[in-house]
Amino acid sequence: MEIRYCEKWSLFYKETHKDISEDEAYRRHIEKRSYTAVIFENNLEKYIVNVAGGWISVYFLDKYKRNYLYYSFKEVEKNKLFLNESSYWEYDGDSDKILTTMHFTFLQNGNTIMSEKNEITGEIVQKEGNFSVEGNWDVYPEFSVYKNLCREQRE
Repeated sequence: MEIRYCEKWSLFYKETHKDISEDEAYRRHIEKRSYTAVIFENNLEKYIVNVAGGWISVYFLDKYKRNYLYYSFKEVEKNKLFLNESSYWEYDGDSDKILTTMHFTFLQNGNTIMSEKNEITGEIVQKEGNFSVEGNWDVYPEFSVYKNLCREQRE
């Protein structure tokens, strides 16, 4: 698994913006300043991890470099993260045309709001419920150790 570091990842252009060294990324991690880690699997960008102080987000990329899954974690206690938002995109074949967007908002007490948007018709369905959020908890990662945050299944 290869990791490259940069200022940020462009979702539109599907590429890094302003590469930075591993040493610079490490300094930013220690100082809780923002940077992005691009994690490769089989020579393809697979995960984009944005570290910004008390917030960490992860984009999961498919083979076309389209983000199909997004996680947003907030540091709620020292070194303790909570997954408070998640989004999922369904695409039309191998094009960038989005068919469906699903967005979830999670509260620590289990309250969850889900909205699903049909991007073709514009129809939005929203549901609320209370579910176990045990799998939403994680620890603030050590520098370059992002594997736990990049788990799709969070049970």
